Amino acid sequence: PMSAWPVRGAEIRHNFGEATEKAFESVSHAQIGEFSLTMTVKEGLEGNSRARHLREGMLDTLVGMALGFRTDEVVRRSDDPPFTGVHWNYFNSAREGCVLNSITVSGEGRRWRDAVREGVREVRRLQRHGVEKEELELLKRTL
Repeated sequence: PMSAWPVRGAEIRHNFGEATEKAFESVSHAQIGEFSLTMTVKEGLEGNSRARHLREGMLDTLVGMALGFRTDEVVRRSDDPPFTGVHWNYFNSAREGCVLNSITVSGEGRRWRDAVREGVREVRRLQRHGVEKEELELLKRTL
């Protein structure tokens, strides 16, 4: 059990610091057909006992669902979609002692730049314009 961890010497340490010098490394090979890029923000756990924590968790879940519905629609409607998927994951873990928000863009290896650009465009569109009333009703019914 978790209450026994300090007695046994286990300790969870988190390092919230500066980014590394190298922003990313691109690997290219003829046999790499697909790619996946995940960007994660890790925050310290503030608590999970108040109504606002539940509200924030629900909002993050709804945003992730909205993004998923929108990007799935882009893939379905296009003969040559810029990405195969864009997904937002929200994870609040008292056990891990942190909150994680991740966004993952995946697509064809040769078109990774297009996929990332279009994935970011969809996220920005959601951030700037929000969701429509009908879209929110669908999300709530789905949840």
